[in-house]
Amino acid sequence: NNNSEYVFLLDQKMLEKLSLRAKSGRYKDVVAEYKVEQSVYGSKFYSKIIEAGKDKFKKFIDNGYGMDDTYYRTYLKTTDINGAEIGLIVIGEEIENSGGFVNIADNMTKTVTMVALGLIISILLFMF
Repeated sequence: NNNSEYVFLLDQKMLEKLSLRAKSGRYKDVVAEYKVEQSVYGSKFYSKIIEAGKDKFKKFIDNGYGMDDTYYRTYLKTTDINGAEIGLIVIGEEIENSGGFVNIADNMTKTVTMVALGLIISILLFMF
C-alpha cells in the first residue's frame, strides 16, 4: 500500500528443512545467513539490501531500522511455533513517497521548529 514493500528473509539454517523441490534454484543469498525466494518478491527492494553489504546490514539489525538513498526499512524477527527464529520480515517504503514515514517526520520536524521560533519571536516582542 502506498509504495510500501516487504520481503521475507529466510534464515539459512532453516533452508535444510525445506524439500529439495521447494528450494532448488529458488533461493538467493542476500547477506550474512539470510536467503530470499527470488521468484516471489520484486528484486528492486531486496537488491538494495544486497548492495549495502554485510556491515550496513549488521548496523540495520542493531538499530532496528535503516535508510539508504531509496528506502526506509525496518524488520520483525519471525519465529516458528516452537520459538525457533526462522527469518526476518523486512518492511520498507520509498523515501520519495510524499505520504511516507520519512517525509511525514521531516514535515513534522519543520513544523515544530517553525512553531517554536514563532513563540520565541512573540515572547521577545511582548518583552519590549
